[in-house]
Amino acid sequence: MKGIVILTLFAILATACANSDVTPETLRRLCRYHGDDWLIPNVDDCTKFYNCAHGEPIEQSCYPGLVYNAVNRNCDYPQHTACATAIRPAPPGYE
Repeated sequence: MKGIVILTLFAILATACANSDVTPETLRRLCRYHGDDWLIPNVDDCTKFYNCAHGEPIEQSCYPGLVYNAVNRNCDYPQHTACATAIRPAPPGYE
């Protein structure tokens, strides 16, 4: 039963991530299920993530130059992650 719940929650998150419209309620459900200190990537901005505290997602940011690495569950250099929003176009004059 627990495996089904986990798969369902990940399916919800994967679908939301694919559509890039993760709702606050989806984040709260994930936090309530996984508990405190569970980290959830922000699908719209790789420099941010959510830290679950008391069933609520708290948005946090990585230090400048770092992005959230969902595999290692920490902030890391962009070249070590697979986050699409971590790849930014070069500023004018650096192309």
